Amino acid sequence: MPLTARVQVTHSDFRVTPTVRRLKHPKIEVASDARTDPENDVYFFVVDNDRQSFERALAADHTVADAKRTSGFKGKQLYRITYDDSALLLSPAVTSVGGLTREATATADGWLFTLQVPDRDALSRICEYATGEDMTWELVTLRPESGASNGPYGLTDTQRETLLVALERGYFSEPREATLADLADALDISQTAAGGRLRRGLETLVRATVAGEP
Repeated sequence: MPLTARVQVTHSDFRVTPTVRRLKHPKIEVASDARTDPENDVYFFVVDNDRQSFERALAADHTVADAKRTSGFKGKQLYRITYDDSALLLSPAVTSVGGLTREATATADGWLFTLQVPDRDALSRICEYATGEDMTWELVTLRPESGASNGPYGLTDTQRETLLVALERGYFSEPREATLADLADALDISQTAAGGRLRRGLETLVRATVAGEP
């Protein structure tokens, strides 16, 4: 059954990650027409940041071989970027299993991908590729193409666990009885990872309930 998966990938050598980490407003989006040629190492990025700061960050980025600005509109700049051979990519694995990258956005937390894959086996092979390259891989949401959720309200097991631990420890109480550090210790993960799981879990829950999204 075809699936839509949102996954987060992090690694210091992943494409343009050093640039993102240097930005004041760390957010980069892959332009839609750039996702159709994953075997080509040249992509377009839409960047909502100060142009000079972004270009300085690009110049110091070891994953970038070349970058050229092609256009700009309302604070967003469009760049054509050629990756260095050292840059880690997810696209070869996605293509090899017959998958498609529908969205790709980089923030301070890493790269968030929306992937369309033929089945669970295909997703597992992408995960194996990523972890084999020492990337940190997190499944954020997984849904059949029909839109039905794969778990309660579309939550992944790790998101559900994080939310339950937060609830049980009093993280949502007023006054708060547990800190993010407490949750991280209970889950045996970093504070950054705990915060990311919590945010994404709450987002998924709100989308499935308040926003009424499938």
